[in-house]
Amino acid sequence: MMTRTVACTHRPSRDSNRTEVLRDEDCQNPKPSPVQACNRFDCPPMWDTPDWGQCSQSCGGGVQRRQILCKQRLADGSILELPDTFCPSKSPANQQPCAKQECPPHWVTTDWSQCSVSCGNGIQTLQTILIRPTVSMCSKLFLLCTPAGECRDSTRYCEKVRQLELCPLPQFKSRCCHSCRNT
Repeated sequence: MMTRTVACTHRPSRDSNRTEVLRDEDCQNPKPSPVQACNRFDCPPMWDTPDWGQCSQSCGGGVQRRQILCKQRLADGSILELPDTFCPSKSPANQQPCAKQECPPHWVTTDWSQCSVSCGNGIQTLQTILIRPTVSMCSKLFLLCTPAGECRDSTRYCEKVRQLELCPLPQFKSRCCHSCRNT
């Protein structure tokens, strides 16, 4: 829409640069319209890129997501959602990495082990592990690989990682705990 100001004015004489503003009733009818439609064509389809959502984690490498849609603004002002094939080129990214800073070290405690004897006085152990999320530490301490290239977890630590649902963290999924790769 184009807009303009419409006012009833009067110039006292042809030679005068001065104009007087009068009441609308003092001018001839009809009063010219202050608005007019323009660009009466549909806009081309475009990608609608909303703001990024919240990061999935506060540290250690999370992901932000957003929903990208192909939309078209029509001449009447309405917006039409279209299939992706109607929009130019490929869709902008719908996710991006976030929270790239390393998480601070924290303690993880395993479940109690089985008792060392089936009757009498035995021993149960509880393991407490300080997790320092560095990929190099994980790859050296918690993954055993054979010369044939078969890898397996070397400690119960990785089982705890899986129980605590830490597998999505890149330091566990890609290098640390082989069992995380199946989740």
